[in-house]
Amino acid sequence: MTVPWACETRSLRCSRPRVISAAAGRSDQVLKEAYEKRIRGYFDRFGGNNPEEARAEAMLTLSALVGATLIARAVANPALSDERLETAARQLTRT
Repeated sequence: MTVPWACETRSLRCSRPRVISAAAGRSDQVLKEAYEKRIRGYFDRFGGNNPEEARAEAMLTLSALVGATLIARAVANPALSDERLETAARQLTRT
C-alpha cells in the first residue's frame, strides 16, 4: 500500500525523512536548518481552502509516516512491520 504524499518516490517505505529525522536532532545547526527547509517543503505542498488546517494535516501526516516507518524498521518480525505500515497508511487515507 502506498500513500501519494509519503515522499518523492511515492512509496510508504521511502527512507529520506526517516533517516534524516533520526539524526537531525543530534546534529549541528546547519543540518537542522537544511532538514527544516526540506520538511517545510513537504508541508507547503498541501493547499486547500484553509491553508492553516492543511498545514496542520500535513504535519500530522508526515509525523505519522515517519514514526510508522521507524517502528516498522525496528521490529524483527516482517509481518508486524508490514502491518504497522499498512495500518498507518489505511488510517491516514480514510475519509
